[in-house]
Amino acid sequence: MAESLNQVIRYFSTYEAREEAFREQVCALIPRKHAGPDQFWRDFGTFSKNGFSENDIRPVAHITSNPRDCLAFGTPLQVLAAAKLCGSRVNGCAGIDVKAVADDFNLGGNLSQPVRTLSGGETVKLAIAKAYIAAGGSRKLVVASPFSWLSRANRHCFDKLYDRYRELDLPIDLLALDGEDSVEPVHFEETPDMFCPRLLDFSISLKNVRIPLGALVDFSGNGQPVARVENAELALASPCLFLGENGQGKSLVAKVFARAVQSRGSARINRDCRSGSAARLLFQDAISQTLLRPVDALVDGQTEALGIYREIIADIPAPNDEVASSGSNGWKSLFDIKGALVASRLVGRPAALILDEPDWGLSRKAAIAFVSAVIRSAHRRGVPVILISHKPWWLSIAGSTVQVNKIDGDESAGFGIRLSPGRPEIP
Repeated sequence: MAESLNQVIRYFSTYEAREEAFREQVCALIPRKHAGPDQFWRDFGTFSKNGFSENDIRPVAHITSNPRDCLAFGTPLQVLAAAKLCGSRVNGCAGIDVKAVADDFNLGGNLSQPVRTLSGGETVKLAIAKAYIAAGGSRKLVVASPFSWLSRANRHCFDKLYDRYRELDLPIDLLALDGEDSVEPVHFEETPDMFCPRLLDFSISLKNVRIPLGALVDFSGNGQPVARVENAELALASPCLFLGENGQGKSLVAKVFARAVQSRGSARINRDCRSGSAARLLFQDAISQTLLRPVDALVDGQTEALGIYREIIADIPAPNDEVASSGSNGWKSLFDIKGALVASRLVGRPAALILDEPDWGLSRKAAIAFVSAVIRSAHRRGVPVILISHKPWWLSIAGSTVQVNKIDGDESAGFGIRLSPGRPEIP
């Protein structure tokens, strides 16, 4: 299948170019969030006015670069049932067993869970399962960044989707960023500076951490589900890499350290005078974190933040076409947006800066340049950097690694999360 897969992949150097190609394939159905609120509402108004007739005749099955953007319903069961219903209007897909498909994609235990609470990996598996069900009623499949969200252990989910469309003799268009599908750790030649960073020592401490999930996950009134994080005391060196497959709890732990979710117990990152203060977090989908504010607004009125932003951008060795501006009225490239968000977080000298899947929306070359520049900028200010990733790219530059694994729960928690030190072998 590898040879045929290569024949349907188109590569792009920038997020913006890839998004434009994706919109062309799906009849401009997806408004452009990355181009600012004005463009977003113009796009929304255009397809609201023109209707969906072109896509209704025989829809294009699609998975957006942020798979959450193509999931319109509240729970996975509702998403998959709607996909079956839409397919049945065209060719009678009544024989599809939604729950069986969910089991095939390892979603059987998530069917009643609100979509907004799924992990990134669970979200993309749901989008893949939806497209799998919709195949019978679709004229083609279009996927943006097919290799960005799934860990290697879950690649079989994508392979299953690919095989289904091939069996139905339907066109497949995969739109990827340059190097997105690489499984090679960063090489010295790609960025020599990353191999000789000034390492920063820091530690993390987790004691009796419980993360209440009831308000988000359970509406049955039968108790409040809780996630339990095992106690841990780890001495680490920045840059530190948090590793784990999809759905293991990496991002949830990061949100606890950043105090972005409620939790009980103690979760501390200790570094000099900032011991115990909160970390700051850059989401995987950084665009959602802007709240549709332009780059200029993200650092507006913050002289130091503007200086850090300029420092990061100036520190990028990538060629201009990889980081080019592509907007107006303060809206620039995704590269610039990420730089501005990082700058606004470094101003407060947090206990740590956490980058969740920092390669999202960037080519491999641009992602390496971005991470390299951010590490240098953070270390100049004494701020440790934690990278969260399921990719092996960052193994070669990590000063320390932490393996994150979901474990069985107990009488007090629905599931547990274990953080253990280690340095997995570079493949």
